[in-house]
Amino acid sequence: MISFVKATLKGWEYAAQNQEYALDLVESYMKQANLPVNRVHQRWMLQIILEALEPNGKAVKKGELCQKDHERASSILN
Repeated sequence: MISFVKATLKGWEYAAQNQEYALDLVESYMKQANLPVNRVHQRWMLQIILEALEPNGKAVKKGELCQKDHERASSILN
């Protein structure tokens, strides 16, 4: 599980550093799947995800959840 989390974070870091390429790639896959594509919306979603990956002063490392966030996520999923 730790390897998966590390690989996922590495992928998001690459996407953050190569945002236009990441958007091009997502757009390509969406078109192949005959899904509607809205680049502005995809860019907005990328920014939201990238912001969510930053701990922003919380006492946790990147890729971890603080207890409060874990409880909130659990309550949403239950």
